[in-house]
Parts: sequence; C-alpha cells; structure tokens
Amino acid sequence: AIATIKSMDDMTKALNQYQAATGTAAEGMGEIEDSIKRLYNNNLGESFDDIAQSMALIKQQTKLTGGELEDATKYALLMRDTFDLDVNEGIRGANALIKQFGLDAEQAYNLIAVGAQNGLNQNQDLADQLAEYSVYYSEMGFTADEMFDVMAKGAETGAFQIDYLNDAMKEFGIRTKDNSDGTRAAFEALGFDADQLTEAFAAGGETAKDAFQTIAYELLDMPDKIKQNEIGVALFGTKWEDVGIKGMSALMDVQDNIDT
Repeated sequence: AIATIKSMDDMTKALNQYQAATGTAAEGMGEIEDSIKRLYNNNLGESFDDIAQSMALIKQQTKLTGGELEDATKYALLMRDTFDLDVNEGIRGANALIKQFGLDAEQAYNLIAVGAQNGLNQNQDLADQLAEYSVYYSEMGFTADEMFDVMAKGAETGAFQIDYLNDAMKEFGIRTKDNSDGTRAAFEALGFDADQLTEAFAAGGETAKDAFQTIAYELLDMPDKIKQNEIGVALFGTKWEDVGIKGMSALMDVQDNIDT
C-alpha cells in the first residue's frame, strides 16, 4: 500500500512538471500519463519523472503529440541508454533530420544510431553537427542517408574532425549563392558558366546536387595542384585545406551504405 501511494505521488509530481513545462491542457494529461506508464513498464527511463522530463523536452522542440511523442521519447531514451547520448542533444539532432529531410522519429534515430556505430560520434558531437549542418546538405539536394554516407566516408578516409568536412559543405552552400566575384571566378576557372551554376544552386534539390557533383569531380581531377587548392579554398573556404583532397573526396562517394 505504501509503495502504491508513493508511486501515485511520483506520477502526480511528474505530470505536474510536464504540464508546467509544456502548457498542456488538463484534459490532455490523461494521454500523457498513459504514455509515461507504457514507457516505464517497458523498462525505459529511470523513473516517472525522468520520462516526463524527457517527454517535455521533446514536446518543446518538436511539437509532436500522441503516439508520435511517445515514440520519439522511446527512441530518445534508447539512444541515451545505448550510446550515452543526452536526450536534449539527441532530439536536437533528430529534429533537424525530421524538419530538413521529412523523416519520422524512428528513421531519424535509426540514422543517428547507425552513425554512432560507424564512428561518427567520435567527438561526442554528432547530434550538434546534425542540428547545424542538415540544412546545408538538404539545400544541396542530398538525402539524409547520403549526408550520413558522406560523413562515414570522410571518417574512413581520415577526416578525423568530421566537423571540418561538414563545415566545408556549409561554406560551399553559402558561397555558391552569394554571386561574389571570387565564386564566379572559381566557377569560370573550372570551365563553367557562372550564371548557369548560380541559378542551379539557387534552385536546390537534384539540380543543385548535379551541379555540385559536376564541380567537385572537375575540381578533384585537376592536375595543377596549386590551382586546385586555390579554387578549392575559394569554393569551400579554409576547411578545404584542413580536410585535404582525400577527405574532400568523401563528398563524391555516396554509395547508399547507410539508410533510414
């Protein structure tokens, strides 16, 4: 009887905290209570309060409700228990994948798990990188699977700081739309029409991805290494030098080895 009363009290405190953190109306709290109980009975979370806090964080960042919120909380807790990935950090990364690539929570957390298994969380910053860089891969026409393929290949080819590779992609995405003299000169030095390429990158999607791969192949095949480095820095910023040719080649080697 004492244990039952304590359990009820713990649940009440957990629900009160969730409601205060999310502003959920009283009539919606019965569904939240059921979700917390199901997750706890499936050996997820350390307590009702732990689950409620995790669920509140996810609700705040994703606005998910009902079964989708419960599922996202389940995957977040599994990632924490398996890979020691903080719930708040994990949901930031997963939310970026959901928003930028149209994934559901299960697909997003599957990718994060596979990424961790492939060494992409080597510096404990995979979720942060996803939150920052997903938008640039998406704008360039890459799928979520392809973004993870690029990062995995980069790690395999020696780009120890995967962040450098992602930052190079970010710089490229920014510079290809700025229509600056430096960017136009780099396009023309590779033998392309600057106006056509600028329009292709502005269009996004497959058009941008095809233009990107065309440029990258041409750049990586240049026999004049001094000129190659000059153009590489003009298009990818200083991270081109940090990552090196071998690391940058990962951007060309998308082989669908990782999927949702």
